[in-house]
Amino acid sequence: MLDGLTGTGLSLHINLEQVNYRAGDMVKGILTIRSTTHAAHFRKLLFFAEGVERVIAPIQALGSDQYRGPSQEGYNKFFYVDLSRFLQSVHSLSHSSDGKVTMEGGKKEEIPFEFTLPKESNYSYNGVMGSAMYRVAITVDIPHWPDKETEAKFLVDPPNGVVDMLDGKNPPFADDIKNSYNTGRIVVDKELFNSEAENKYLSFTQDGVSNAKVDLGEHSTAFPGEIISGRAIFHKIQGKGIRGLDISMYSIEHTFATYPLIGELAAYMIRTKYVHRIELDPERHYEEEEQLSIPFSFAIPHSISPTYSGALLKLAWGIEASLDIIAGKDVKAAKLIEIK
Repeated sequence: MLDGLTGTGLSLHINLEQVNYRAGDMVKGILTIRSTTHAAHFRKLLFFAEGVERVIAPIQALGSDQYRGPSQEGYNKFFYVDLSRFLQSVHSLSHSSDGKVTMEGGKKEEIPFEFTLPKESNYSYNGVMGSAMYRVAITVDIPHWPDKETEAKFLVDPPNGVVDMLDGKNPPFADDIKNSYNTGRIVVDKELFNSEAENKYLSFTQDGVSNAKVDLGEHSTAFPGEIISGRAIFHKIQGKGIRGLDISMYSIEHTFATYPLIGELAAYMIRTKYVHRIELDPERHYEEEEQLSIPFSFAIPHSISPTYSGALLKLAWGIEASLDIIAGKDVKAAKLIEIK
């Protein structure tokens, strides 16, 4: 990551020992600073690591006369560590009391550095409407020149690795691309700014003739590859013919930020949806007080992103049961599940 800062008498390079880390890991690397034959003078030299959430206002929220730019970006710095202490002992760098720095000409310094990620660090996330990214960077404020910056990005992986509990079996959903799709539809709703969007859009209002729920037993959390079993339970469905039951697993991406030209704004979209059909006997009619309890089983897909929760951005997963009723409104119920 060599950055020759043309005309400044300086080049910078940040090299990390690795790219992928987990929360609580120590990040190590080397900062290389090289000056030309002439001394380099800086008003300020900032060396740091940070984690930043960025969300972009959906185009649906912008008027036709507005352009997409920084004014439509929400920004939150959730992690920061000052690495300037590693520059203090470099012999060719002299520091004045007002923060100015001078580097002797014709010098090359290789400066090792290290820092520890917090144990509760968010993992790196790259979504449709926002991202959470980490980097190590050095910013140079040079007289009569625009500020210069060099960075090295790195990833913080989810805390748990993939587990494989399939044992040669393939229940629905496990890496089943045929039964999955992306909706790509973004909905803007300013009233959601201070609410839990996933609760609103995973809690369905019933049609008045039925009560329903998704029962996952002890499963409130799950891992990619893990098999989940549960029941879809429906009450008071008398006199109705039922074609089948659709079991779906889907993610909701939710952003909420204050934008300079727009103000407070929230948006959500269903990103990925996996659907499995359980066929039922459409000729059967149910008694008034009969309870319909349908067992189901599925494997969490290996490739999905875990649940993410940040200040501006969330990714939630839910399980939906939708009863396909003949000549009537489908009856739905849903339940959140945390993917580790």
